[in-house]
Amino acid sequence: MRSRLLLLLAALPLIACGDDTSGMTSATGGATAGATGTTEPCVDGYEGCPCTADGLCLGGLACVADVCSQGSASGSATASESDSGSASASAGSGSSEATSATDTTATTDTTATTATTATTAMTGDVTATDSDSETMTGGTISGTATDSEGTGSTTEGGGTDSTGGEPVCGDDSINGDEECDGADLGGASCVGLGYKGGKLGCTVDCALDDGQCTNSLACGDGLVVPGVLCYKPAVKVGGSFLVWLATGDVDEDGHLDVLGGSVQAGLRVYLGDGKGGLSPLASDMIDVAPRVVLDLDHDEHLDVIGDRYGDKIGVAYGDGLGGFTMGETYDTFSSVTTVGLGDVNGDGWSDIAVGNAGNINKVTVRLGKPGGLFGPQVSYASPKDAYIVGFRDIDHDDKTDLWAFTGWGDFLVFKGDGNGGFALQPDQPQLPASAPRFALVDHFNGDDDYDIALFDNAGGNLHVRLGEAMGYSDMLYSYQVDDIFPFTGVAGNFDGNDDLDLAGMTNSDVLDVFRGDGTGLFYDGMNLNPGLYGRAVTAGDFNEDGIDDFVTSHAYTLTKNVALKITLSDP
Repeated sequence: MRSRLLLLLAALPLIACGDDTSGMTSATGGATAGATGTTEPCVDGYEGCPCTADGLCLGGLACVADVCSQGSASGSATASESDSGSASASAGSGSSEATSATDTTATTDTTATTATTATTAMTGDVTATDSDSETMTGGTISGTATDSEGTGSTTEGGGTDSTGGEPVCGDDSINGDEECDGADLGGASCVGLGYKGGKLGCTVDCALDDGQCTNSLACGDGLVVPGVLCYKPAVKVGGSFLVWLATGDVDEDGHLDVLGGSVQAGLRVYLGDGKGGLSPLASDMIDVAPRVVLDLDHDEHLDVIGDRYGDKIGVAYGDGLGGFTMGETYDTFSSVTTVGLGDVNGDGWSDIAVGNAGNINKVTVRLGKPGGLFGPQVSYASPKDAYIVGFRDIDHDDKTDLWAFTGWGDFLVFKGDGNGGFALQPDQPQLPASAPRFALVDHFNGDDDYDIALFDNAGGNLHVRLGEAMGYSDMLYSYQVDDIFPFTGVAGNFDGNDDLDLAGMTNSDVLDVFRGDGTGLFYDGMNLNPGLYGRAVTAGDFNEDGIDDFVTSHAYTLTKNVALKITLSDP
């Protein structure tokens, strides 16, 4: 692995020891031990490293005894992931601009998840990118439950029972003499307990569980060490020509499955065994290439939405056993690039947006109808081709908006009116990119504002811009992808620390993993080599060890170098 610092396309401010650092955050930790246990060298001005010759440190740090440190600040950030459901993530208050660029081991506790586990109830928004990596997001439902006699109530996170204010173990909030409660560890960690790493847990009795803590940073010992990337070599599991990949438990056995296909080859299903194995399911040819997997018709079985012939969208309805029946087909413009789903008018039925290439300069929307159907197509003019599309409540007005990235890196926001209508907003940011194949709108730094990222296929970079209350920061973070030309990308939890990570896949044998630290910064983690002629990638926890694995498709022609491969985590 070639280790290197990220490239910032904006100057990072340096501050003297006495400067005011309010409103700034920095990445936590200093030099990071890699998967081999080696430590990367310090860089002057970064946390845990010497101050510069002028006694300066990066913003948010202070020069104490010639070493840059947090001082009295905790330096940690918690991502609430208030509207994330399953994992593109599918992962706080206030806005923070991350200004530290050192490779770190994040100590934050977030709930960002990967974009690969489909659910049977649609509670939010789904975006399927050109690589068919999907982002499923949704809210949480909270309420007050009254006991049968009406004498008390139990509230979420309240910490008391229905009879009198005693701490309740199991409400995810530490109270009384509890050491922890669910995900609430009270700031405790394996490192804080004297271990070198590992993942601290909490027992059902609300006591700290150090069973996954370790003094070894080696891969293969079965212990997850947050911030350390461990993966086995890629293994071939199939040989179909798969242009798109998606995931979901389509046979409802509790294990994640893979769906793949192309317009030419149709839908293929590979059933997971929970141990990292994927077996092809013999089935009739279904002429649809999967983009999104979710329960569209509300029958509690996952369905597939995808391409038909390049200029149509088709729906295949699942039977809960891994089989599918072809349903409706909907016209759209030529060269479908992405499909996004979300409930934009609050009627409980998924609506669909479609992006197109070929200088169409439109984004199209169809509102969902009962039974998992879609209504008439409505087009909205775009200044350029709306290449990658999705739904989010960007401006936090409780009305879902439509977003799009053009093929030239323009980020567009179409403000939703809550009834299914949209209006293009002016003055949106542009990222220095062309021909993007994967983009993500999600929470990277723990605040409520949506951040944006995309892989630039032409320039070979991962570009990130953080959201703020009034729009997007002027600070642009750019990270060089090894071997350049990332053909596609995927989001997930790849290093075990629950912060959202990203990976860019090139056409020539490199899957470059970037570790997120929860502050909005990403670090070049490692290069995996799944094989030549990469075409699509998806991610999910196929061996059920708590870290997402990769599934990649490879195809140079219809008859040469055709393969489906899986790269399993190896903690």
